[in-house]
Amino acid sequence: MKRMKKMLILFVVLMCLWFRAYCPAHKQLYILKTKEECLQLTWSNVDWWLKYYQVEFIPIVKAQIWLETGNLSSKYCRENNNLLGMKLPKRRQSTAIGRLDGMAYYSTWIHSIEDYSIWQKYFYKEGDYYKFLYGKGYAEDPYYIWKLKKLEKNIKIRL
Repeated sequence: MKRMKKMLILFVVLMCLWFRAYCPAHKQLYILKTKEECLQLTWSNVDWWLKYYQVEFIPIVKAQIWLETGNLSSKYCRENNNLLGMKLPKRRQSTAIGRLDGMAYYSTWIHSIEDYSIWQKYFYKEGDYYKFLYGKGYAEDPYYIWKLKKLEKNIKIRL
């Protein structure tokens, strides 16, 4: 288990360093970051990984992250590395390594973004993304979509 964790951390660090130097999807050079900076949970890093995993509707997803994590500070965010309130799936591929307090648990927060991307590609086909989230029953809060719409507008201005 320790060896696998070390290999995973090494892989993430190498990916960060390589992709921070050059991002083929955006054809841009980036300033190299240290290992600690690369793994640090910041909005800048969240934004980069959302683009890297080709998550669609990034402003809406960032609003989801803000709402689900209380601006990157919630228990599930910090202890489970779960930015999007994901649960352990029953039938699709996932990057989650288990379940803790009913929520998916990830080895790093980056894997929660990757898992959301997998979830999005598996379920979303086309159309209004808010309607899709509502139809999937993504959140238990009946005002979730309304809150997302409000947050999305604010996040576009701030982040």
